[in-house]
Amino acid sequence: AGTFRPAGCTACDTPERVRELLAGPDGSVCLQAYNYLAPRFQAGKGGVALAVRQGLGVAATSPLLGGFLADALPEEARTVFRETGDSRGPAAWALGWVWDDAAVAAAIVDMHSLRELEDNLRSADGVPPEGLTGEERETVRRARAALDAKKPVPCTECHGCGCPAGVEIPAVLAAYNAAHVFGEVPPDHAYG
Repeated sequence: AGTFRPAGCTACDTPERVRELLAGPDGSVCLQAYNYLAPRFQAGKGGVALAVRQGLGVAATSPLLGGFLADALPEEARTVFRETGDSRGPAAWALGWVWDDAAVAAAIVDMHSLRELEDNLRSADGVPPEGLTGEERETVRRARAALDAKKPVPCTECHGCGCPAGVEIPAVLAAYNAAHVFGEVPPDHAYG
């Protein structure tokens, strides 16, 4: 009846389930959890690419992991960003990584103040799709490596493990690791 536009899906599930969703009825948008700390979490980068191949626009959700890649970022990762001499803060680096992916049409960011909104809008002006330099991408990779080094369980979130009871093992390990990295578990929506 044309009541809902645009139609789409949210991809808070395993890569296999996301493929099933995307093979379903026609839609125009896919919401996908996507950030530099866990680029393969849930459907991840592959799911983003698949959605685009299916003709869907992609809106990245949790690009700041509920604010943890901004305000709660551990000193080890902050140091990586500061060492560049660039004045961007951690949130701008995290959003820049998401916006650098030409497959991402929009980022859905939790903001708690007018200042955060203004900062994020300024960040959006600075990074066109595929606009990060190789050096900037390497900086984000080094920040992720600094965060990964704090994780007690070296899970790559490849989804190669399986649980006969249906426990989403990568999500459980991601939450456990995040508690160690950030001192608390980010919001559940970050882990599906």
